[in-house]
Amino acid sequence: MTNPRPLLKKTVTVVVERPLGSTDPTNPRLIYPINVGYAEGTTGKRGQPYPAYVLGVEEEMAEFTGKVSAIIHRTEEDEYFLVVTPEELKPSEDDIIEATYFAEQYFESDIIR
Repeated sequence: MTNPRPLLKKTVTVVVERPLGSTDPTNPRLIYPINVGYAEGTTGKRGQPYPAYVLGVEEEMAEFTGKVSAIIHRTEEDEYFLVVTPEELKPSEDDIIEATYFAEQYFESDIIR
């Protein structure tokens, strides 16, 4: 699947590779403010699972199951990142931008709902 739109509002499990509070191995000054990983069982552009941001969870974890509330499309790279949240959470676009700014500030992107 190279178009992640069918995943919107679906339940996925994120395997967290960069837990909240961890440091980036290539840039120790970067501390992850949210859990970041990949959505198990999905296939993105390069045959890899879609990367995913977990919003609305304030503790580090190894895995999280939630719904795809939005998709961030990095337009220049044509890459997609899933925004996965607890079922009841409905983050605004401003909430998504603020939570992912640590990484997304370097890219032109759109939020798909």
